[in-house]
Amino acid sequence: MRISECGLRSVEFELSCCAMIRWLDFLREAGFSIAMSLMDRITVEPGKCGERPCIRGLRIRVKDILEMLADSATPAEILQDFPDLEAEDIKAALLYAASGSDHLVVKAA
Repeated sequence: MRISECGLRSVEFELSCCAMIRWLDFLREAGFSIAMSLMDRITVEPGKCGERPCIRGLRIRVKDILEMLADSATPAEILQDFPDLEAEDIKAALLYAASGSDHLVVKAA
């Protein structure tokens, strides 16, 4: 049984967010400036987009960018459709997804 099937999706999300925050803190402390300058573009603000990760405080969620890329949209098409975005924002969304995929997954028994 997958976590989302047993109603624990929010627990998985919270665990992955906590892991992400610890990972970002580690990267900052270790001095990874290039990755961190991209990751600084990812914001989570109370009351905005359900407190989901967004790009630079805009109401454009990281998830939306990733879904567009998965649906075969090119970065150029995304930038054309969302003029407030920059190419670095798309790289930041990909970096965020990549770093979020490398964490321990807790499964319900």
